[in-house]
Amino acid sequence: MTTTGSAVSTAPSRGDAWRLTFSRTIRQSGLLVFFTLLVVVFAVLRPEFLSEANIKNILQSAAIVGILACGQTVVMLTGGFDLSIARNAVVAGLVVALAAPSGPLAMLLALAVATGIGLVNGTLVAKGRVNPFIVTLGSFTILGSVALLVNNGQSVSNLPSWLTGLTSWNVGGFSSVVFWFLGAALVVHLVLSFTRFGRHVYAVGGNLEAARLSGIRTDRVLVVVYVVAGLLAGLAGILLTSRLGTASPSALPGVELDAIAAVIIGGTRMSGGFGSIPRTLIGVFILTSLTSALVILQVATYWQGVLKGAIIVIAVAVDVAFNRRR
Repeated sequence: MTTTGSAVSTAPSRGDAWRLTFSRTIRQSGLLVFFTLLVVVFAVLRPEFLSEANIKNILQSAAIVGILACGQTVVMLTGGFDLSIARNAVVAGLVVALAAPSGPLAMLLALAVATGIGLVNGTLVAKGRVNPFIVTLGSFTILGSVALLVNNGQSVSNLPSWLTGLTSWNVGGFSSVVFWFLGAALVVHLVLSFTRFGRHVYAVGGNLEAARLSGIRTDRVLVVVYVVAGLLAGLAGILLTSRLGTASPSALPGVELDAIAAVIIGGTRMSGGFGSIPRTLIGVFILTSLTSALVILQVATYWQGVLKGAIIVIAVAVDVAFNRRR
């Protein structure tokens, strides 16, 4: 009887379970709370921030960075890093533009090139045991020159209608590039959340050696995450070329840093093992909303970087404070 009474007394009550769930939810929602407060502040300062036109502009601006950030998230979940992702997108955009006269097969060629670059990065990291930062810094430098070499440093214009048509249609007033972005994010989220590969990605990021000892082919996982990042970079490059109607070797300057910043704001650990696509999306929207608000508020260009950097640090600090006990 005593044992039974002890067991009953130590079992959590329904009220305790509810409070525990509520507390966990609050801790994990710090990023969303910060984003909401940011939007409220900007809306109070400038009501036009929440205008339909500006919301559409924010979503469209988030699309390319968001696709790249999804690829970066997959890599960083394993404790890796891809500094070359935006340059890969630029090369893919030039490839699809140059091959566009051959028809939609040009998309497959561009995706194959971008995926191949990811495969090289992943193989050097997984098989060559080269530091991801060094590998992708090298790729970043090489691809910058390749982008200039493929068409003698010239942009490619006069694209066929099938290519520009990829992003020319609208749904409910929203550009189709937004739906490409959200569709890609949904697919990556589902893969990470509901497949064996997704579980292996988190396991490798959490503890590489433990994952290997448990039977996970860690080298294969590391190669595949860079391949996925390359594939998403290729998609981003194709959509950028379609939306702008031209492919430029100097496109997306500094966007690789925006993609990385969005992932970090979203709370993905650089050491791997924790993070998600929904959190990355919030990071992307914080970054693009901030950029839009600073323009609307007519903040001088040389102050925008200071304010953006400060708010990025605050966003991460708030998320850490809310989620300190996880």
